[in-house]
Amino acid sequence: MNMLNSIILEGTIQEDILFKETDGVKTASFKIGVDRTELRPDGTKGKVTSSFEVVTYGTMAESTNKFGVKGRGVHVIGRLKQEDSRVFVVGEHIEYKPL
Repeated sequence: MNMLNSIILEGTIQEDILFKETDGVKTASFKIGVDRTELRPDGTKGKVTSSFEVVTYGTMAESTNKFGVKGRGVHVIGRLKQEDSRVFVVGEHIEYKPL
């Protein structure tokens, strides 16, 4: 049986990119805010923002550091990864919206 671990997010970069190179491994991480509208119990609509941590590696980390800026819209395709109790998105493909 094949397993599937895939996620697609579209939102806005919420903070400056954190770029690091440790032992030759390049990483870039940032938080993405994803908005949605939900119906409240009183019948009104309201905006809810969910925040997700995204981490990229290697040449994708270099691109993230170059093109990713706070407030820029992004489309992220990746997979979920868990380390201890921390769950984050490994960004495998990122498209940047025009500034």
